Amino acid sequence: MSGPETIRLDMPGWSNPSLSVLVYRGGVPVADAVAVEAMLESNAWPPGWRNGVYPFHHFHSTAHEALACVTASATLRLGGPDGLDVRIEAGDLLVLPAGRFLARDAYTAKSPREPRDTGHYHI
Repeated sequence: MSGPETIRLDMPGWSNPSLSVLVYRGGVPVADAVAVEAMLESNAWPPGWRNGVYPFHHFHSTAHEALACVTASATLRLGGPDGLDVRIEAGDLLVLPAGRFLARDAYTAKSPREPRDTGHYHI
């Protein structure tokens, strides 16, 4: 896996401008949610849920989130209604710092919340 793409969003009132979103293209196994859960768990990201992303803008005020696209693809809007659209494919992994707004079209995701060692990204 290569280093991450970084997305810096500076949208006051909508996001956390001090931390970047990290996008790891091909960062997780495709179509194997069990393997994705094991990989995330081994890096201190406990499994949280297996499902899609809400179709409305939302954020986690105090929890960082690792979001893995296990199957299909999606266009995610990061940063609120006027934010940036980011296309992800099966196998991509996003690290969303606390305070980032997110919405989606539709896809299957595996998303643990809040790593045990907050403040550090262990991917």
